[in-house]
Amino acid sequence: MFALLRRRLRQRLATSTYPAVREPLPEGARGLPAFEAARCDLNGACAAVCPTGAIAVSTRLTLDLGACVACGRCAEVCVPRALTIA
Repeated sequence: MFALLRRRLRQRLATSTYPAVREPLPEGARGLPAFEAARCDLNGACAAVCPTGAIAVSTRLTLDLGACVACGRCAEVCVPRALTIA
């Protein structure tokens, strides 16, 4: 038991340096969308072109960044430019 504990205490950390070094976006990714609620006209064009369904429009626009694949299609079709690529 103590031998295992000693080995674990001597082990180096196995974590990434995420805050200090940002991981590059995958090839073809344009960046995550940024949403400006005051400009949105809720026409739903952005939700219609989203390949993953990360955008839902009802009485307000909901953007699920966990489901977003950063393709940028929503920003291309947003007429009032409420969605932009950050």
